[in-house]
Amino acid sequence: MERILLVDDDPAVTELVRRVLGGAGFGITVARTATGGVQAARTSDPDLILLDLLLPDDNGDDMIGQLLTNQPETPIVVLSAVTETAAKVRALDRGAVDYIEKPFTNGDLIARVRTRLLEPRAATTQLFPPAPDRTISSATTSEASTFEPVISDGLIFEGTISDGDLPAQVARWQLIKENFSTSLSPRQLMLLAYLLDRRPCVSSRQEIAAAVWGMTDSVGARMLVDVAVRRLRRKLPSGSIESVGNIGYRLDPSRQA
Repeated sequence: MERILLVDDDPAVTELVRRVLGGAGFGITVARTATGGVQAARTSDPDLILLDLLLPDDNGDDMIGQLLTNQPETPIVVLSAVTETAAKVRALDRGAVDYIEKPFTNGDLIARVRTRLLEPRAATTQLFPPAPDRTISSATTSEASTFEPVISDGLIFEGTISDGDLPAQVARWQLIKENFSTSLSPRQLMLLAYLLDRRPCVSSRQEIAAAVWGMTDSVGARMLVDVAVRRLRRKLPSGSIESVGNIGYRLDPSRQA
């Protein structure tokens, strides 16, 4: 039986999820606080975590990083009444694999939980893994450890592991020709890597959303990608990402290594 950890303080929601997913054959563990959720994740070893963003003792966004630090392979699906696109981008950017709005239908909840359980967990920390002869040393509370840069298409990808942080949370990239550096979240790194891989082709918003977030809803994908690209642009040299009509985006093809 696959185990689901639900972190939500609303009794009506927890009872509904317990009934719906329990009836679909899942084992359900409920935690009503962020602290209880972190503890339950360690003790129950869930196959998937359903996480509310508005918890009484902490922000669910911050909790995503805590959970992924301890269990990086466990998919986290946000279950929230917060419907703003910026909130969705922020949660997905921090490592959540899906975002389900409240209120939700029973069938949609079951289908999306099953889909996420079937998918292999996207390993953001291995997006640019070190070569076999490179090693990642253990991080301590006093100093961060790094792995050697990985060069790809004229960019240097360099990861830093800080104590208490999700590995690659502070991943940096440096454009060799312009000596430019910035901090990227794991999802921003995935977005940049996807655009690099597709360069000089144009990628539609639907293609980007499917590749980076696993989303297929066309309306939600358009808003999500637009916000994510706008945030990524702020961290890149001016003109790095081109908008191509109403089609989508591409990295500036003139920026060659």
